[in-house]
Amino acid sequence: MRTDGAVRGGPADWARGLLLALALVAIPLLLGQQAPATLTQDLGSAADVPNATGLNLSAEQSPQGPFRWGGSRVTLDLQALGAPLDVTLHVSGARPAPAAPALLGSAAGGHSLGVQALPDRATDVTYRLPVAALLAINPRLTLTSTTFQPPGDRRKLGVVFFRLTTRAGPSPVWPAPWPGGWLLLSGALVYAAVRAVTRRPRLALGGVLAWGVALGVLNATARPWLVFYCQYFAAAPAIALLLVPWGRAAAARRRAPPPPADPPHPVLTTQPWPAAGAVTGGALLVLAWHLIAPLIPAGRTPTDNWTYGVAFYGALPLPLQVLGVGAVLAVLLWAWRGAERAGVGAAEGDTRDAAISTATIHGTPPLSACCVGRDIVQFAAGTVC
Repeated sequence: MRTDGAVRGGPADWARGLLLALALVAIPLLLGQQAPATLTQDLGSAADVPNATGLNLSAEQSPQGPFRWGGSRVTLDLQALGAPLDVTLHVSGARPAPAAPALLGSAAGGHSLGVQALPDRATDVTYRLPVAALLAINPRLTLTSTTFQPPGDRRKLGVVFFRLTTRAGPSPVWPAPWPGGWLLLSGALVYAAVRAVTRRPRLALGGVLAWGVALGVLNATARPWLVFYCQYFAAAPAIALLLVPWGRAAAARRRAPPPPADPPHPVLTTQPWPAAGAVTGGALLVLAWHLIAPLIPAGRTPTDNWTYGVAFYGALPLPLQVLGVGAVLAVLLWAWRGAERAGVGAAEGDTRDAAISTATIHGTPPLSACCVGRDIVQFAAGTVC
């Protein structure tokens, strides 16, 4: 005999389904991760470089191409394309003739990656980031260098930066914790949402398989885009899961008998104004931020570290994203619970009205005021006031 947890729809059944859903997302995601992924950024372009601090704000030209001077300390925030993660810098240690060669030191994830002398010509320097650096949302590479001051120039110049190339590999390559965790969570939420809507576990697993294959294809062909927007892939199924009770209530109303001549208005939620205010206020804040963000100078607070992408991508800082998503989810949950309470009250009222109508048809007097709080079983047995 099966226990309650093993009954279909019980906790054990849901746990098995969620484990299968995670596997159906993890396998395509891991297969797509083996495809080569490279992201190249031109540090000498005229555009802002929001993921870098310590670089000269103005770009310059040279026979080797456009570049920017770096100071004594330069930090570069990278995209977590996978583990292992290799970073290649196209740099030059240009110095006046009497000056000593430029020395470039590097560190990431609390580990030193060494110090080396740079030639006065353009060359490539490659680093492999330690695993500890990949635990961050955006792995950070910190560079230090010796400096010199040209005659008549107030700047202290370090190393010439041309390009930055981030590459995942070689195989086997594993997803970084931040994007991998969000994408796995999205698969679990898809399973829960489809199963809640259809109440068919196999159909839910089929939907998760299609979702996992799509993520695997994106991971193989558009990984930088997928990594940057990974957290948004969990938002759609989460909202769908919260809207399941509303959808069921709407379907139930369509199957219900025709209402009386003057039916009451359907109550979707007992708190409509907070929900409408939260959505409208959130939209206005996002609109205002997209007007303010491009005015923030790149490469300076608050556009470094965990707020990477504010000016360049026009995205909200991570704490505000978390706060906004949490507020919307809280309001939806509030409205959801209010709709459930309203539905329970309406169902009880319908049951009472049906009992009174049945008693009247069979000749039994209807309930008077003194019988409102009395057990309906007594009334059905013929007890009247």
